[in-house]
Amino acid sequence: MIVEAAGIDNELRWEDSYSKPTGGIVTVKSELGEPIHKIATRGVLLWKEFDDTIFSLSKDKRHTVLLEKKDYIIKRLNADAQKVWFGAKEDGTPCDLKDMTYKEVAMRLLRLCWYDREFSLRNKN
Repeated sequence: MIVEAAGIDNELRWEDSYSKPTGGIVTVKSELGEPIHKIATRGVLLWKEFDDTIFSLSKDKRHTVLLEKKDYIIKRLNADAQKVWFGAKEDGTPCDLKDMTYKEVAMRLLRLCWYDREFSLRNKN
């Protein structure tokens, strides 16, 4: 992916990566608030979106926004992040952990941890 990143012609354009993907790179903030330059994958673009819309809020406002956007956040995590939303009913419907049975928790853990080589080979592009 690093080799395939487009890069830029003019070094001054790197500053653009702080607001949008530039040359295949986007800048996000670390947990310590420092900039990190990452390849603009779907997961990193989601991180950038969360930086701009959620993580930048004060702690007292953040909780309210998280609750308001909960369904959207779960959908995006499941679609674009390497760490999916854990809570899910037996039929796959997202839920909170407190709403799961012991069996659902165990089955969800197995589904997320089990590598099905046959499934992987059948669905390889």
